[in-house]
Amino acid sequence: RHTIALNLQAHGVETVEVDDGYGVPEVLSKQPVDALVVDMIMPGKDGVEVIAEARRTRPGLRIVAVSSGGQVWHGASRTEIDPARPSLDSLRRAVGAALTRFPARPQN
Repeated sequence: RHTIALNLQAHGVETVEVDDGYGVPEVLSKQPVDALVVDMIMPGKDGVEVIAEARRTRPGLRIVAVSSGGQVWHGASRTEIDPARPSLDSLRRAVGAALTRFPARPQN
């Protein structure tokens, strides 16, 4: 998680990290967020739960789901899939595409 955040920051993306899926709703309620990178398998709430809750509270939020299972996740704007480990370059491109190709929708 921290390596991904540092890589995105090095390319001009402001990031906020949370320890597990339970921390996401608090961040979404307290700060403006343009995109959410979600690991589908994480402590606490899993990625499916996090995406569903994010869609309920922030329907216009762009979401990049990271999965090693090879599935496309409902509700994600874009899914980055790698059987072993997503490369930082491909993840950075996915975040960039989510930010530029998927227009922001009004946020609650």
